Amino acid sequence: LEETPESPKLWNERGVVLHQMGRLADAMESYRRAVEAEPSYALALNNVAIAHAVQGEYEEAIGALRSAIEHQPGLVAPGLNLGLMLFRSGRVQLALQAYRKVLELHPAAAGAWNGLGLILNELGRVMDARNAFARAVEASPNAAEGHYNLSFALSALGEYDDALREVTRAQEIDPY
Repeated sequence: LEETPESPKLWNERGVVLHQMGRLADAMESYRRAVEAEPSYALALNNVAIAHAVQGEYEEAIGALRSAIEHQPGLVAPGLNLGLMLFRSGRVQLALQAYRKVLELHPAAAGAWNGLGLILNELGRVMDARNAFARAVEASPNAAEGHYNLSFALSALGEYDDALREVTRAQEIDPY
């Protein structure tokens, strides 16, 4: 950074390291410097949003994520994070729209299928949730979360043998 102080990529990467070290305020300053250097840098905007979310500042996080999506609509992470932030802030229908938008651009995005399934399950649409979780598992067979969530949907539908198979698979992938 001493040699290239205007590099948004370096400021963003510095922010990630500081964030991982637990130095959130310093990380946020680095993310902000990245965005100042390049206001359309979607990855840095996504990281600004994550830092806000960690602090419980969901409105600020949502704003940063929307900006990231506006600047780079094809980047998956901001769309997934927007769905999550909207869901956590109780805006279920907007969260559904966010996940569906990701899936329009990336039909095999396991995280979007999983997020969609969680919301559908919350809405009592267990069959639709099961289908979404099955798509998550299909898109990413080695991701424990999809198998785990699918097991709950299957259990709720009375498909206990299949539910046991899925939870067992989730535990094989990630025992925790």
